[in-house]
Amino acid sequence: MLSLQEIPQFITQSFNMPGLIHEAGHPDWVQRDDGHHGLDIGYYKRDGKLFTGTPVLAALDGKIAAVVHDRPPYGNMLIVETAFAGIPPWLAASQGIPPGDALYTLYAHLQALQPLVLGQAVTCGGQLAETGLTGFSGGPHLHFETRWGPSAQSFASMAYYTANATQDEMAAYEKWRMSAVFHLFDPMQLLSVTP
Repeated sequence: MLSLQEIPQFITQSFNMPGLIHEAGHPDWVQRDDGHHGLDIGYYKRDGKLFTGTPVLAALDGKIAAVVHDRPPYGNMLIVETAFAGIPPWLAASQGIPPGDALYTLYAHLQALQPLVLGQAVTCGGQLAETGLTGFSGGPHLHFETRWGPSAQSFASMAYYTANATQDEMAAYEKWRMSAVFHLFDPMQLLSVTP
């Protein structure tokens, strides 16, 4: 397992904010599906152990907002919603998160997911899954995203635009990644040891 202090040493791809576009008929600017929406953490081998199979722990207390199995681009993935009261005050202030909104953390490319269901409570530091190599991934790593938005949102499934993706899965993907509903920010702001 990695400590918070060690994470910067094992970042294989940093966060890169996507661009914004204004679509005709859409009231807000929306995010493009470019950039890198999260933070990739991984290594090949450390202290004789492969990164695949490393426990993935919840970053904060919350409840399960998505459990997705084998859907592109994330593969096996979880989203945890943290209510406003559970968001570190310094993070809520720096992000301008209004009371009543929630913080969402996404964990992707997982294997050995715990038997979790929508709405189930999870505790900070509780094991959610193990690192794996599912979805669009060139090597074993944890893809970690952070967004804030309206509370009580959940996703039954989510998928990138592929021939076997349903309209509902693609709509959920667009809502999560490109709408003005969820506000993306650099996960290192949450993972910082000091605010």
